Amino acid sequence: MSITNNTVATTAEATSFEFRTKFANLLNDENRSSIVEGFQCFCRMRPDAARKLLWNLTYRDDLTYSLEKLGMTPELIAAENLPLFRNELRHQYQQRHKNFLEIDIPASCQDAFNKLVGATSTVTGVVVFEQIVNRLFLSTSLGDPQKTIFLLGCEAENMYHGGLADIGFSKAEIAYLKPFRQSICELLKALYEHHQPALSATTAPNQPLAGLAKKLEAAGFEYASEPESQVQTSSESKPEPAEEISYGGATPATPVEPQHTETVPEAPVSIPVLVRCEASASTSLTAQTILEHTDAFAALVFSNETMALLHQLRACGFDLNEIVEKEAKINTLLKSADDLSA
Repeated sequence: MSITNNTVATTAEATSFEFRTKFANLLNDENRSSIVEGFQCFCRMRPDAARKLLWNLTYRDDLTYSLEKLGMTPELIAAENLPLFRNELRHQYQQRHKNFLEIDIPASCQDAFNKLVGATSTVTGVVVFEQIVNRLFLSTSLGDPQKTIFLLGCEAENMYHGGLADIGFSKAEIAYLKPFRQSICELLKALYEHHQPALSATTAPNQPLAGLAKKLEAAGFEYASEPESQVQTSSESKPEPAEEISYGGATPATPVEPQHTETVPEAPVSIPVLVRCEASASTSLTAQTILEHTDAFAALVFSNETMALLHQLRACGFDLNEIVEKEAKINTLLKSADDLSA
């Protein structure tokens, strides 16, 4: 290995790094070899893995997780030197993979994206942009962009936390991103306006469960808003499918009864999504029929937190069917209360 003014390190594999001066000043005879090996490991990563690691180094307080991915120990990089380390990793990777942070951004969204990057970093901007698109605008998504925009625009912490959770961020990520929620909201608005023609052509606004409803209807199931005792199952008088009810723009939860199901959203907001679904007489809700329509039912499972909210509402004595029927009034009341508290 040869060293020139602490700025160039060359390994036995002839991989060299020309470190910039500020970071090079952190190197010494004790840590140089291990740090160079960590940079080698990072530069061999796929672009998506490299972006993920840089993002982990951005929002996580604990460096241990990310450094272990590079075969490094925490004592090699002091916490106060994290920004230098992270920026040097990005710089060295970009020297070898020049386009790893380039993404296709619609012209109408460029200003909002640049504003977010200016307030944070290019890595953060790319991560947020891709997360919004993947969560809210892919054809398979059940997200509701309008509801998320509303939540991000609220001053109440539980509301804007719900908006960031709608986009798919974890609690640790939300803690880092919440100072930038307005910039994230502006980017989401720009993306929503860009995608609006396509969204309008495929589904009605404010109905994030429309795609799921179509799958369930194709499987022989239907949505109904009346209480079970009022549902008519005769061929002469079949209940009209009710509108999908949503609050918080999240994925509905696991059915709790074979013939009577209420679902709630994953986002931690005050009033959950509640959709009551009755099985059609033409299709029995059995293990076989569920497995035959895995994609549709997969959207309803693995939501322990929201199921807890559902049970909590029941324990408080609320009629879940009444909540569904009065969703619009509840929505209006919560919005008015938030406006008054602003």
